[in-house]
Formats: sequence, C-alpha cells, structure tokens
Amino acid sequence: MEAPFFFFLLLLLVSSSPSTARLSSYGVNTEVQALIEIKNLLEDPHGVLKSWDQNSVDPCSWALITCSPDSLVTTLEAPGQHLSGLLAPSIGDLTNLETVLLQNNNISGPIPAEIGKLANLKRLDLSSNQFRGEIPSSVGHLESLQYLRLNNNTLSGPIPSASANLSHLVFLDLSYNNLSGPIPASLARRYKISLLLQRSGESPHLRARLLQDGADGDVPLDQEDFTVQSVLQMLLTERANGEHRL
Repeated sequence: MEAPFFFFLLLLLVSSSPSTARLSSYGVNTEVQALIEIKNLLEDPHGVLKSWDQNSVDPCSWALITCSPDSLVTTLEAPGQHLSGLLAPSIGDLTNLETVLLQNNNISGPIPAEIGKLANLKRLDLSSNQFRGEIPSSVGHLESLQYLRLNNNTLSGPIPSASANLSHLVFLDLSYNNLSGPIPASLARRYKISLLLQRSGESPHLRARLLQDGADGDVPLDQEDFTVQSVLQMLLTERANGEHRL
C-alpha cells in the first residue's frame, strides 16, 4: 500500500515543479519554435545551424546559442558564418535575448519590426549584411539597448525619431547606408553621435562619416535640426576648403 502512495506523491511533486521553459498551448517550447523559423528562412551553406533540431526540449545545447541558468535563450551569436536569406519575424518571440550578433553575413530583406519586442536586448549588431528598407521605428522600444550597429547595409529612409528614447545607448553606428531626412537632434546632442553615428569619445562634436569616400570628420553640435544631406554637405565643404580633419 505504501509503494503506490510513494509513486503518486513523487509524480505530484514532479508535475508541480516550477519550470521556466516557455511552452505553447501544444506543449512545444516557444523558443525552439522561434529559432527553427529563423533557421528555415536562412541559407546556411556551411551547416552551422545543423544542431538546431525542432524536436529538442530546449535550444540550450545548440551551436551559436547561449542560455541563462533558467534555460532561457539570452544570446544569438553568429557573426561571419556566411548566412544569407531573411531574418524571420519570430526573432521577436525570443523575449529574453540580451545579445544578437549577426554581423558580417549576407542576410538581406528588411529588419523585422518584431525586433522591437526584445525589451531585454542590450547589444544588437546587424552590420555588414544586405539589409534594406527603413530602420523600423520599433527599434525605439529597445529601452535596454546599449550597443547598436547597423552600418554597411543598404538601409534607407529616415532615422526613427523614437530612437531618441534609447536612454542607455552608448554606441551607435549607422554609417554606409542610404539614409535621408532629419537626424533626431536630441539623440545627437545627448550621445555625441549622429547619422552615420559613431561614438566620438570625449569630443564635443558630432562625428559623421562621408558616404562618398569613407573619410571621417567632425561637425559642431550647434544646430537644432540635422539632416543627412546637411551633415554631408558641411563635411564636403570642410574637405574642399582644406579644413577636414581625420
């Protein structure tokens, strides 16, 4: 009589133990689902994602993935892995992500707006890919973000005004894109960064990079309204007058 009771008690304890794994209504780990959707939209010529198995209980043993002690995905790190294709919107379902490093690949298409759902994200590097379209305004929701690199893509349109909400941001590089329109002046003044935006150390100037030839220069932060065109024109004028500083 005691043995059945013991096993019943053990089963009750196991079934009532807290679990941090995020499960769908079908009992599937939602982080596994999100990562498999990312894998399915990427071309992976060297098989670096081959350990990503849709039948896994969790993704913590997968290549390029780091998890917290609670088995939640906190890092997706795949720089220079020759990946191409698209970045799936399901990245927004990995809500515990703190770091996303996908630089130096050939990923194309738009940056998914769903990336703005990553409230814990601190580092985002999508540089040196082939992303196109506008920078999604949802980037302004990444209030924990400290490091953002989107340089060396073919992004166009304005810098989202909501980016001025990134109060923890200390490094921003948007250089070598096709951006246009106004630069949020409050963003430039607060962080000493601009359009083609790079941390400028202790300099009280706005550091911008010429799209035409990649030369660097400084522009005083004494304007209320910056535009991509006006900053470039000021740098070109300085260069023509022999005042350009490297």
